[in-house]
Parts: sequence; C-alpha cells; structure tokens
Amino acid sequence: MEIQKFNVNELLLEEQKKINGGFWAALLIGAIIVVINDWDNFKNGIAGKPEVSK
Repeated sequence: MEIQKFNVNELLLEEQKKINGGFWAALLIGAIIVVINDWDNFKNGIAGKPEVSK
C-alpha cells in the first residue's frame, strides 16, 4: 500500500518518539482499569488466596 493514496506523510523521528510515549501511558491506564474491574481477584492474588469465580 502506498501512503500517497491516503494523502498522509511519514512521521518524523521526533513525532514517533512522542507517539511511543503515549503508547506507554495508554498501556498503563489500561492495566489500571483491568485491575479495578477485577479488584477482588487482584486482592486474592496478592494475598495468595484462590480466585473468586463470578
């Protein structure tokens, strides 16, 4: 696929670095959301207790 067909340009190295930083922030936020949504199993895992079935 040629990028000219979509009327876009390649990213500069500086732009790529900014985007990668955003990726790690999004990944961290996603991990926090997963832990919050399954808080009981997270607590049990830390305490070495069995998983809570839902």
